[in-house]
Amino acid sequence: MRENSSEISYRLPGQYRCLHSVPSLIQEALSQRPHVVFVKARFKYRRAIGRNHARLHHSRRYETVIKRSFPRRDLMELTQAQIGRYEDDGLLIVDDDFTREEMALLKHEAMRELGEDRVGLVAEDGTERPRAVNGSHLRNPVFSELIRVPQLIRPAEQLLGSRVYVHQFKINAKLAFIGERWEWHQDFTFWRDADQMQAPRAVTACITLDDIYEFNGPLMFIPGSHRGGEYPVEVRDNGGDDWQQYFGAEMKYKANRKLIAELADAHGVTVPKLKRGSVMFFHPNVYHASSANMSPYDRTMLYITYNSVENVLPPSARPRPEFIAARDFTPVAEGTRRLLDVGDAPRGHASLSGSD
Repeated sequence: MRENSSEISYRLPGQYRCLHSVPSLIQEALSQRPHVVFVKARFKYRRAIGRNHARLHHSRRYETVIKRSFPRRDLMELTQAQIGRYEDDGLLIVDDDFTREEMALLKHEAMRELGEDRVGLVAEDGTERPRAVNGSHLRNPVFSELIRVPQLIRPAEQLLGSRVYVHQFKINAKLAFIGERWEWHQDFTFWRDADQMQAPRAVTACITLDDIYEFNGPLMFIPGSHRGGEYPVEVRDNGGDDWQQYFGAEMKYKANRKLIAELADAHGVTVPKLKRGSVMFFHPNVYHASSANMSPYDRTMLYITYNSVENVLPPSARPRPEFIAARDFTPVAEGTRRLLDVGDAPRGHASLSGSD
């Protein structure tokens, strides 16, 4: 199989094939790469006639093109094996969920969000350089559509067993040379204490906007650590605006290092190296962290936390801002448009990286 950004070409194996093989070939192409927009199949076949294995070879070329704007719905669903892996590890990786053009658009829009002074922007400690930005789906049409794509919505609904809404949307920059660490933590600790979320019936879909190497501040996970539930933490008072205490290099809740060591000894630590465009689904209680990025390569990631509509936040006298923790519990409807039909921004390279 040979692949480029929007086309896949196949050549039928074997010597003897007939034209009636074309539908099955196309079906195979769509099942293996359901997100492509075009599938093109070409093949030659040879026909043998005569007696005593005497052969007369006759070549033909048959070509067909299928335009496919949307993936097959059944192929967006996780298998039972994938669901089992998520339940065991608290983590599931799905490769190649987006096309190159879609990833170029998402990276461009992410850099634009990080590069402008806006509500929800967080700087690296002691600098004006962006660390993260929150709530982009509330103002950016590309991200408003992204939260609705089938390859995110359908797995989230499967894993949670219900309709879902977006609890939180954030872009973590982790820029080349300057991206600081994120300490070991469980996400549910923050949502439980700050937002009064009742149960860890949420799932975060993380989209890699850059290639993830072992040296550019990759995420580290302790697989299976979610099965122990919530663990006690030390509470810091970092000052400043309440919502900003949750996003600095020293976050409000500090995990016990002895506990982290014990969990790592028991379960191990996994550091996924991923291609741009991969998706990770992870549990609110799985421990994760990332080191600083001193490499010359960005490690930008986009996080969408889907919460079950059966697990909505209770009323609060002091709710966090809507761009941090949503109080709009409307279920997300599956999208009907491609991302490339929504965005009209240039697709060129964009970067905010700097050096000291």
